[in-house]
Amino acid sequence: MTRQELPNLTRNFLDKGIPVPIGLIFDEDILNISESHQVVAYGYSMNGTTMTINIYDNRIHDTECVLRIPDISNPGEIRAFAVDPSTGEMLPLPNNNNDKWAGLLVEDGYRPQWPSYGPDISIASPQSLQLSGPIVTAPVSVSAGPTAAKKASRPRPGAPGARVNQIVMVAQQQQAMGDLLVDTYSVQNYGEFPAHYSSLGIEIDAPDGSQSFAPPPAPPTDNELAPGDTIGVTINVASFGSAPGNYALIAGYNSVGINGSGAWFRILYPPASVSASPQISSSKGQSRGASKNGGEGQGSRHGDELRPPHRHPRCLEITSVPRH
Repeated sequence: MTRQELPNLTRNFLDKGIPVPIGLIFDEDILNISESHQVVAYGYSMNGTTMTINIYDNRIHDTECVLRIPDISNPGEIRAFAVDPSTGEMLPLPNNNNDKWAGLLVEDGYRPQWPSYGPDISIASPQSLQLSGPIVTAPVSVSAGPTAAKKASRPRPGAPGARVNQIVMVAQQQQAMGDLLVDTYSVQNYGEFPAHYSSLGIEIDAPDGSQSFAPPPAPPTDNELAPGDTIGVTINVASFGSAPGNYALIAGYNSVGINGSGAWFRILYPPASVSASPQISSSKGQSRGASKNGGEGQGSRHGDELRPPHRHPRCLEITSVPRH
């Protein structure tokens, strides 16, 4: 097995400078498959018929390790060693890690993927919306339990408690279709390592299920957010909404891809929601509403013309509504 795998390992990967995972087989007994292990090979050297393969072993951090094959024509048992960085001497693996293997397999189906950093880049200050519409009184149907009712409406004093399918009159702020909408929030890198992103922005889910993004897609750049650092984002959508209805605004970022554009990732936080209406006259001098959540924004970002339509009611204070 090992003798057949070695030409694939060297010619297709290591000779081309391509690291590749290899599986180390514990023995020929299938019942012991859980004792097998995986490492990453990144180089090799030959001394006669003896082959030394440079590997990264995740059991032994920050230590150079090698596999030693005494005779590539008749591999037999493969031994693993740690390497002394000062002398180059091969030493036994620390912590009683297994260092004897019956064979190896090249995992040539592996393809590298850029990490998304999704769990690391998280909201520091929730979305805050500046809208152009007036505050109006409108009926809102509350069709969920007490938690959703609390998020969806603010009852007047003396009003009965929210029940399933109850319709209540609430103060609601709307956005005039085609007017400027400003969304600000901030994110922090809560991880241990620098997080990479191409751009921060918002996904806009329209009433008809379509999606658009602000800012619009642009040539990828590699921006870095150091551990613990916070950055404020301001998204200016010059002409918001081309159809009436409720829009969901989801904070997110474009990742940095390998050899090309990355992908859009939503930040794990409840989206903001706003209702767009054609019945509101656009008035630039009108007072603008801001969300209860607050939030700090810096560094202006610009969005393109958005396409329509999704769901979500909007109230006097723009709050974040969980998606189900």
